[in-house]
Amino acid sequence: SKTVKKKAAQDKKAAEHPHKPSATRSEATTKALKKEGHSAASTKALSAPAKKASAKRTAASRSAAAKKAVKTKGAAGRSAAAKKAARTRKQAD
Repeated sequence: SKTVKKKAAQDKKAAEHPHKPSATRSEATTKALKKEGHSAASTKALSAPAKKASAKRTAASRSAAAKKAVKTKGAAGRSAAAKKAARTRKQAD
């Protein structure tokens, strides 16, 4: 339609001249990150919410998600994931 074409042209024009990031937002982000501390971004801290969410799901749901991931990953991706999993298991011992 006419309005969609007009909006598309407008969006294309806007994309050619991206805006500079807001100084206020940048400063706020930097301040927030400085408050965080290093341990907030540790592997343990980042995996905690994922583990908590996973614990709420059923075994069947987790299994279905894993099967879907296998379908989309491809042979090279599966191989890399298996090697990473083996390394992770080795570290846990």
